[in-house]
Amino acid sequence: MDSLELLTVKQAAAEIMMSEQSIRRLAKTGKLASLNEDGQVLIKPESLEAYAAAQPHPPIYMCTLRACQQILGKSQRLKMYSPYKSGKLPVDSYEAHLERSRPHMEALISALKVKDYAAADQAREGMWRERIDYEMLYAPIEAGEVRQRPEKPDWATGLDDAPLN
Repeated sequence: MDSLELLTVKQAAAEIMMSEQSIRRLAKTGKLASLNEDGQVLIKPESLEAYAAAQPHPPIYMCTLRACQQILGKSQRLKMYSPYKSGKLPVDSYEAHLERSRPHMEALISALKVKDYAAADQAREGMWRERIDYEMLYAPIEAGEVRQRPEKPDWATGLDDAPLN
């Protein structure tokens, strides 16, 4: 197989929305077929496609599901992270944000259990809105910096802008 047909770890990670470290770990354990060429790990595209197809949900949902599970599992420890310990961000502001986001995260997990992708998209939209609101209210702004609401992410394309109840 020509190296032009292979994917770098970075390309493979972007393709299935996982971290580069996770792709390297999957290659090392043999879950992804790979080659080591001049010290660089290269992934076979068909192996990556087979791995993604074997997952219970498409990559975009798996990525969000992993993030929700991590956040919900670590929510009690989040206030120990340095921005909160140093006093740069108020701990209670993030806890309030987390509590507003929790129903969306739980709804996403529940929707994915029954493969209701429309409900999962609504939950993801709610999570996105909560994140934007939090960042606009509490994220430190440098002198002279002007912030605008970011563009909707690709996964939100096609979703209406009606508020979620």
